[in-house]
Amino acid sequence: MKRRLVIKGDVVHDIGFRLFLYEHAEVLDIAEFQARNVERAVEVLVGGDEAEVAKFVEFVEQERPERADVEDIETEEYEGKIKPIERFAQSFMLAQMGKFVNIGMEMLATEKAIKKDTGKMLEKQDPLLEKQDETLSEVKGLREDLKSYMEERFERIEHEISVIKEKIGVF
Repeated sequence: MKRRLVIKGDVVHDIGFRLFLYEHAEVLDIAEFQARNVERAVEVLVGGDEAEVAKFVEFVEQERPERADVEDIETEEYEGKIKPIERFAQSFMLAQMGKFVNIGMEMLATEKAIKKDTGKMLEKQDPLLEKQDETLSEVKGLREDLKSYMEERFERIEHEISVIKEKIGVF
């Protein structure tokens, strides 16, 4: 018995739907299996023992991967050739490995860009730290100048107060 299923929906790609279906086909010991992404759908070809295929179709109609958004499932008889499930598994895993390689390359490119940006930030940070050191030196110098000025003022005020006290006779 052979069936063609078309699982339609807004979210049926890039959520592990084909792997989800393959794993269940393996559990049911399905002999022939193919699944591919088509526009807004996943097309599944399944063949084997009538009872197993019927169980698989029932599974597809009732179960979904966690984030799937399925609107409709079309099921029809199929007369064409279907790959053995082992061949699907091999080609599917190779395709997934290709995705992993691409994602890894993107991650490396992102890491290089981050390192480059970090280097630029560190280059900009060095002059800022130098300016901060200069500012601290200036503040310390101003503090010393202000301290000297205030001490001098207080001494003069104290002297003037003692002269005033002496003149008015408060001693």
